[in-house]
Amino acid sequence: MATLTTNYKLKKPAETDFVNVQDLNDNADIIDTTLKAKADLTGGKVPAAQLPDGLGILPRLDVVCASGATVKVVNGSTTLSKTGTGTVSFDIPNYGTWTVTVTQGSMNKSITVEVDAVKIYTLWASLSEISWDQIAAASKAGLAEAMMSVGDEKDIVVDSETLTLVILGFNHDELTSGGKAGITFGLKNLMTNTQPMNLSETSVGGFTGSWLYGWLQNTLFPKLPPDLQAVIKTVNKRTSAGNGVSTIETNAMKLFLFAENEVFGTTYYSAPGEGEQYPYFATQEKRIKYLSNGSGSASDWWERSPNALGGHDAYGFGYVYRDGTLTVNNYGISDPAGVCFGFCV
Repeated sequence: MATLTTNYKLKKPAETDFVNVQDLNDNADIIDTTLKAKADLTGGKVPAAQLPDGLGILPRLDVVCASGATVKVVNGSTTLSKTGTGTVSFDIPNYGTWTVTVTQGSMNKSITVEVDAVKIYTLWASLSEISWDQIAAASKAGLAEAMMSVGDEKDIVVDSETLTLVILGFNHDELTSGGKAGITFGLKNLMTNTQPMNLSETSVGGFTGSWLYGWLQNTLFPKLPPDLQAVIKTVNKRTSAGNGVSTIETNAMKLFLFAENEVFGTTYYSAPGEGEQYPYFATQEKRIKYLSNGSGSASDWWERSPNALGGHDAYGFGYVYRDGTLTVNNYGISDPAGVCFGFCV
């Protein structure tokens, strides 16, 4: 006596049955119709009705989070939950808006994602909780802007001093190797110690010829956390030549200061062509910076822009005044000012 298969009810004759050609044809029709339905896409996507019924391929949510965190993904009455182990994965049984909530201690953050295709969606709770390797991977894949926001923060420790980094913009700076760097970071505030631009009153050689440039590359960079050093990209930064000359030079560097136009979106004393304003610096509030990572007093801080107006101030470099406004005078470059460095990943 014939039996039926579990999923598609195909007829399975018993060993003692005679072969019935109609049964074979019926089975072939069922297989043909089912495979055709599985192959058809709606707007390039597998139809939602086919997701849970044996398709074998489901959308997946990967949530990057700290170990030990509680991760829940919710859509209507469907709730899936796991404990974070660095990355946790959920097979998603239906399309729609899913809310991902990560809870760890007092931290609770939710992210929503529209699942509308059979693919992998990678999310995380916050920039502060993921590694520099993971940040670099997202940047390389072109996913950073979709997963992070301008103003997101991440702390590092340099010489026992905690420094808060902030995302200034995405796809802003040119990689020396070609293309765009996915993320540009800068200090939210300033380091504790101020530094001179040069040890004497000169801007000959521009920024890359300055004492402070050498300090950034040779003294500060080796003190950054090794995992951060490993993912910092070399980018091309444009700066005038110094000594009152407006000629723009392009130099490859890993750590840099910001140009007048990158901070204010305008040029007053600097030469045109040193870069475009970062979204983070669009408001005056974001240009006010405090020493000691925010716990000290508001301070002037260096730009990499030499004065390009000439005259008796031709030796000078620009700086951002302590109230976040554009300066019209040059700073005595052997006098110390705050250091706000940047880099790209």
